[in-house]
Amino acid sequence: MGSLRARRALASAVSWLAWLCLCVAVSLPLAVALGSLSGSALTGGTSPDGGGWAVSDIHYTMDGDAAVVGVSFKLTGANPISVEVRLNDTTSPWYPCGSGGADAWTCDTTVGGTTTARDVTQLVVRVAELPTNAPPKVEWAWELPDMQPGAAGIQYGTTADPHQHDHDMLVGPSSPPADHHMMQVVPNLDDQPEARRIEYWLAAEDPDGVDDIKTASVRVYRPDGSLLYELPMTKAACADLGSATTVGTPLEAAVHSGQMPAAEAGSIVDKCGSGGKALYRAVGELGRKEPPGEYKVVASVADESGATDAIVNYFDVLAVLGLQVDFDGVDFGSVTPNQPAWVTGDTAWNPPSDSHPTVRNVGNTDLHLNATFSAMAGASHGGKIASFGAQLDAEKADPVAPATDVCFSHALGPTALARLDLGVHPGSIAADTYQGTLTLAASASCP
Repeated sequence: MGSLRARRALASAVSWLAWLCLCVAVSLPLAVALGSLSGSALTGGTSPDGGGWAVSDIHYTMDGDAAVVGVSFKLTGANPISVEVRLNDTTSPWYPCGSGGADAWTCDTTVGGTTTARDVTQLVVRVAELPTNAPPKVEWAWELPDMQPGAAGIQYGTTADPHQHDHDMLVGPSSPPADHHMMQVVPNLDDQPEARRIEYWLAAEDPDGVDDIKTASVRVYRPDGSLLYELPMTKAACADLGSATTVGTPLEAAVHSGQMPAAEAGSIVDKCGSGGKALYRAVGELGRKEPPGEYKVVASVADESGATDAIVNYFDVLAVLGLQVDFDGVDFGSVTPNQPAWVTGDTAWNPPSDSHPTVRNVGNTDLHLNATFSAMAGASHGGKIASFGAQLDAEKADPVAPATDVCFSHALGPTALARLDLGVHPGSIAADTYQGTLTLAASASCP
C-alpha cells in the first residue's frame, strides 16, 4: 500500500497540497468552469494529470438572495475517502460533501459562510482516495527434508554425504519453482526417533516495499487432495539462507538438488540484503502414516490490502516398507519326537522379548510378510529338525521345508498388527538341544 499518492490539478492548490501531505491524504482538485448558474447540469472533466476520474451532472442550489447554498454532482472513476468543493479561488473555504450513493455527491456550501452567485467563476472538486495497490509476488519456493532425524535443527545432508539433500537425488524438477518432483522424501519408520521434518521456504517481493507483506503461509495437500496442514510462515533473516556454495545451508541444498538455479540463488541473496526481497520459512512434519505419492504445496503471501500471490509445486513421498516384531527368539520348549509343537502368537504388542509373537507394519505402504526357516541342528548328536509351520492370522503354511521362502498373501496395511504362530515337526530325533534361525522380511508383493 505505502503512502497515499498526491496529484495536482490547479497551480493555485500548492499550499493546500503541502497541508495535505502532513495529513497523509490524497487530493486531486478538478476545476470546472461554470458559465452560468441557471441550475442546468454543466459538463465536468478529468483531472489535468490524467487521474482517470470525472465530475458530471453538476447542479447548484440557490436561496432567495441568489447565493449558492448547495452543489450536487456525479463523481466517477474514483475510490474516494472524502470529497470537498471550493467555489472560486484559493481564498474561499472548502465545503464538505456527502455521498448519496450511485456516485452521487451533495455539498453544503453554507458552512463557514455563503458565496453569492455573481461571485462564482469556477468550481473546484477535491478528492482524497486510496492509491491503487501493487500486489506482492512470490518469486521462489522450495522444500527441504531433514536428513538427520533427531539432530538439532534441520540438517540438509546426511552424516555420510553432506550433498545428499533428499532420498533420491537422481530425480528432480525440470523447470522450478512451479514444477513437480521438487524433492523426494521418505517418512521415518515408526516415526523414530521423530517424525520426518520438512522445511518450507519462499522468497517474495512487493512493489510497495516488503514491509507491505502482511502474512505468508504454506498449504500442503495429500495425493487424494485432502489438506495435510496449513502452516504460518515466519520471516527469516537473510543470513539464514547461506549461499549457493556453502555446504550445509538451505540455499546450497536448493541449488544442488535442482530446485533453484545458482543465478537465482545469487539474486535472492543480493535483493534480500538490499531490502528488496523478503524470506519466509516454516517447518512441518511428515508422519509415517502419510501415504506415498505426489504432495501439492501452495506457498502464498498476502499484503496489507489483502492482495495475494502464490507458487504451486509438488514433492514426492516415497513408499517405504517397515516390519517390526516384538520378540527376539522362539522357544519351543521340550518337544516329543514325531509330535508337532507350536508357539502361538497374539496381537498384544510387548517388545522386545514377548513369548507370543506379534508383527506389525511401521512403514507407509502395504507389506507382505516373508518367513524362511533354516534346519535346526542338534548340539550333541548331529540330528536335525527339517519341517516347520507358520501361520499369520488365519493364513497358514504347513509344512514348510528349510530354506523355503513363505510369502503370506494377506497384506498388512500401515499400522496393522498381526498374530504369528510358529511350529516345528521334530520327526524321529534323539534327545538333544536343537537350534536354527527364522528369517522374517517384508515385501511389496508376493511372487
